[in-house]
Amino acid sequence: MEKPKKIMYLMIFFYTVGWSIISLLRYYSFNARYFDLGVSMGYITYSVEGLTLSKFVQIFALKPIVYLLVPIAYAFSFQGLLVFQSFFLALGAYPVFMISLEKLKNGTLAALLSASYLLYFPLAGLNWFDFHYQALFPTLFLLGYWFYIKGKQSLSLTFMALSGMVHYPYTVFPLLFALMLALGKDRKKDLKIWLPLLIITVTIFLINIHLYGIYGASFGTVYAPLSKPSYFAVYITIILILLPLAFVPIFSKWIFFMTPFLALIFLVKYWGYVYPNIFKLQYGALFIPFVFLGVIEGVEWLEKRSVMDRKRAVGLVFVSVVMFAAIYQPYSPLNKYTSVNYNINQIFNVNLTEYDQLMKILSLIPRGSTVLVSGNDPEAFYPYYGLIPYDNSITNPELVYNGTIKYIVAGPYGLQYTAVPPKPMVPMDQLVENASKKGFGIYAEAYGIMLLKYNYTGPLKYYYPLKEYFPSSGFVPTAPWFMKDGMIVATNAHMQLWFGPELILPPGKYIMTVFLKSTSNSSSNWLSVAVYADDQTQLITVYYINGASLKPGWNAVNISFTVPRVYANAEVIGYAYKWQGTLYVKGIYINQTSYTV
Repeated sequence: MEKPKKIMYLMIFFYTVGWSIISLLRYYSFNARYFDLGVSMGYITYSVEGLTLSKFVQIFALKPIVYLLVPIAYAFSFQGLLVFQSFFLALGAYPVFMISLEKLKNGTLAALLSASYLLYFPLAGLNWFDFHYQALFPTLFLLGYWFYIKGKQSLSLTFMALSGMVHYPYTVFPLLFALMLALGKDRKKDLKIWLPLLIITVTIFLINIHLYGIYGASFGTVYAPLSKPSYFAVYITIILILLPLAFVPIFSKWIFFMTPFLALIFLVKYWGYVYPNIFKLQYGALFIPFVFLGVIEGVEWLEKRSVMDRKRAVGLVFVSVVMFAAIYQPYSPLNKYTSVNYNINQIFNVNLTEYDQLMKILSLIPRGSTVLVSGNDPEAFYPYYGLIPYDNSITNPELVYNGTIKYIVAGPYGLQYTAVPPKPMVPMDQLVENASKKGFGIYAEAYGIMLLKYNYTGPLKYYYPLKEYFPSSGFVPTAPWFMKDGMIVATNAHMQLWFGPELILPPGKYIMTVFLKSTSNSSSNWLSVAVYADDQTQLITVYYINGASLKPGWNAVNISFTVPRVYANAEVIGYAYKWQGTLYVKGIYINQTSYTV
């Protein structure tokens, strides 16, 4: 019995390490979002600063679990929350193992089911999409049930109550559990659990009714109004939830705990609640604990009715989970061919210098200032900076330029501000360009990131030059066959070959180095490399490379140019003119030599 348990602990350890690495890579590569990592961190700061009774009541109604995370957030910031989330999601394998062991009386089967839990591909979405409070729900609920079947009523009550405090309206699930006990044959024995749990959950519902009305309390933080969904997407979603588990959960009472989720996807039209996006987001918490409790109980049901013995049933579930994991898990080489494509390669583009410079830029902003940031800058919510990231509900971009916002952080990469561009769809880079013309001056510049300040006309307070290599794999080829082995490769071409990468280049002087080679050095071969801005309407520079100037092997061609002012959406465009032979472009290196023009 000890060996299966040791295996289970090892699986939890490796899951925690593996997913912590993935989460941190995603964070450091600027693929984490203002929504949702930034907002989740901001809520922690909000919960402790300027606390009043009315504010506490509001927090208690929505997600009081936040107070248990305050020490982690303030001690270890975003990184601590991401690692803790990976560990806590992995920890769910422990109650799955213990409940399976209690019910099935077989350590090997319990280990297989706990492995199935960690490999179940919808769990990856909770880990992948930043940090969310509801990601704590599956483990808390499973622990609550484990302590219940072991007769530890106080611990069961504690964890069930906490599961209802992660994110309203998840409160409905411990409420259903309390009602299940209240209506069960052991209601008197279970009174110490279901009665206080009923009081706690109903109290939370009543507070929400008081604060937000019946409609608001009924749907809580559910996104999108009632409307007719795509039923095809709904049915595919349900199938992909249950098929990896061989539909075993349908033979259990726990399938009824999926009723709130099923009502949600049938009544609300929102792309995040259904296939394929739900499997890359946090909403898997709505069903994961119940389908695994359903698997354990379903295995018992099938064996009692002589349909399938427990070993075959567990083996079927495990094999099915592994098969779907081999296709849908983000680390699977097959994942990129599915609709649930995580595009995991993007997280490996980590530049710690760029990250450090962003944090330096943010540290220059006075505490309590209002700041507009790109959608991939959750760092603006760093607790010790005390900034107030501007809400994304701007209905008129002119409101950005009238002094309501004191600072604008332009970059890195993000061409959208917060989650969506302000109406009427002005992207972040265009908004920054407009701001530079309407009273915002460049206050600091670091590694291509600009800090603009309202009514500022003085010299730069901080400067760190941009020096970065951009591989051709980050370009957009004008024809898919031009991209081979991460390079632009064209044979006998007479057309535009690529555009991108999209950049926000601060004003200054630059040297751009293009790395290329050719199988022919004909003097009739010409390649133009141009830098455009403002959606290719403003030409900053163009340079012509003649094939006769190229030496055998790789060549480094330097191009000097000046960016005179703030532009939107700068990008590099390559155009081949009657190029004979095969041309290879490996990438470009941009070196900012001065911030003065």
